[in-house]
Amino acid sequence: KGTAINEDEDVSASLAVCLNVILELNDKALDTRRDLSRGDTPEDILSINLENVTILDLSSCSLEASLYFIEKDIPVLVWDEDDNAVLLIGYNDTEVVVMNPVSGEVYKISREAEEKYFDGAHKIITYAKR
Repeated sequence: KGTAINEDEDVSASLAVCLNVILELNDKALDTRRDLSRGDTPEDILSINLENVTILDLSSCSLEASLYFIEKDIPVLVWDEDDNAVLLIGYNDTEVVVMNPVSGEVYKISREAEEKYFDGAHKIITYAKR
């Protein structure tokens, strides 16, 4: 399973952990750090390793639009320009559930706080099953 990274590791490893978790949710076991280090994009990694899915860029969408995928048990990957990444994995009327690979924590934050992070994110992707 995807595990938290050590604090002394490069925070870009958080992106790899998030990708590993997505792949594990789809019964694929792969360490994506090597793929990322050789220049593969997260979109490439997911499209190569997930069958019958379409990778979707939600970077220009609102947080509300991403909740559709979360409702379908499909995580949404959000990362900034420094490759600090989190997965959005659940929500309710007032909060969003976040998995943070740096700390290994799953926690809730207000939708308002998540919208600010979401709006400032470098990239936001998910996938749809075909």
